[in-house]
Amino acid sequence: MAEYVFTESMKIVGADRKKMEIIAMDPEEGAAALVSGDVVMACLFGGNSIKSATSVGTRLLTVDEARAGGIMGIDIVSVTNKFMKENPGMLKAFVELTHEANERYRKGGSDMKAMSKESEMKVADMKDTLSGFKFLTPKETKKSMKSGNLAKFLKGFDTPRGTVTTKFLP
Repeated sequence: MAEYVFTESMKIVGADRKKMEIIAMDPEEGAAALVSGDVVMACLFGGNSIKSATSVGTRLLTVDEARAGGIMGIDIVSVTNKFMKENPGMLKAFVELTHEANERYRKGGSDMKAMSKESEMKVADMKDTLSGFKFLTPKETKKSMKSGNLAKFLKGFDTPRGTVTTKFLP
């Protein structure tokens, strides 16, 4: 995912990747390297890493600019085909629970203190990070998988190499 977002972001800002030395790091390492001056640019995910990095620099793209350019961070849950065939009830329950939590968040019913504790972030920082997220409904998810950003993302990675299915959506 990070590689895809980085590649697409560089296209939007007109940067030539061939002129860069790209070093793969996890977000915390990338933020620390930026803060220490060891690198001049970092592609980051996660509120704490982004907060740290923006203390010494600025975003090349805002969330809205990235979205306008067709870039959205997409979390994907992957299982093997064997697991999917053997555990359809578990997968359906997981997807349903995820959509229930998303709906609760959209309606303002989530426990922000518990979420901030689990994400190891301050409540305000977590809320700021989540403000850039879009929690899709099952209908929106299905559309995205068939013809939207998720379909574009999967095509960009030459996926599916296995099965991509909407059958577990509520």
